[in-house]
Amino acid sequence: MHFVATEDHPRNLDNSIYHGYLKGGTIFHSNGKAIGPLSTSTDAQIATWDLTKVFQGDPDNVAWMVDIRLDRDDRPYVIYSVQKDGRGLPRGQGGFDLRYHYARWNGSAWHTEEIAHAGTRLYAGEDDYSGLAALDPNNPDVVYISTDADPTSGAPLVSRADGKRHYELFRGKRGGGRWTWVPITRQSTYDNLRPIVPRWDDRRTALLWMRGTYVHNHGEWYSSIVGLVLAPDTP
Repeated sequence: MHFVATEDHPRNLDNSIYHGYLKGGTIFHSNGKAIGPLSTSTDAQIATWDLTKVFQGDPDNVAWMVDIRLDRDDRPYVIYSVQKDGRGLPRGQGGFDLRYHYARWNGSAWHTEEIAHAGTRLYAGEDDYSGLAALDPNNPDVVYISTDADPTSGAPLVSRADGKRHYELFRGKRGGGRWTWVPITRQSTYDNLRPIVPRWDDRRTALLWMRGTYVHNHGEWYSSIVGLVLAPDTP
């Protein structure tokens, strides 16, 4: 079982990202080196920072995990968000410049890169809450993101339908050393949030997400769960 972790909630710490995996009761580094046994009580001997570091956080780059998958060689690839504008600010005053980062284990090291603008926080008080993203379980070079900014330029996505800024979904594909973004939704009158791509088979891809309004994580969201069935490499 592969997992990715941070040191704390991002409102409390300038988080980094770490990876490890569990097999036969032992926790391992990304390279297969054993770290130690999994605790069977609340007295844990292994800390998050004992795992393999994927991304180094700092006050200008506060990380939070989003999704993880394994490729055909059982090597992990992950997507996570990074808050860029919270240095020195009290809670509720940052979160207006979030980015999505992608990382992949090549068998000996992690390769990380910033791939898209994630836009702004979902609501004040949780400055690290993004619209979230999903990895394609069949293709490590494909991701789906929710953002209220143009993925490439960072320009606000203001809908011509109602003149308001909304979160839209984009499909990103890596090729030739860069990511190309195609909208799944556009000119919406509602937000499109939290995409999920469940594992299905090699021929079909289902994309599910929340469509509506997200006010607060304490039960204040007014959304439908909607979806699309996409053919491989849908343009």
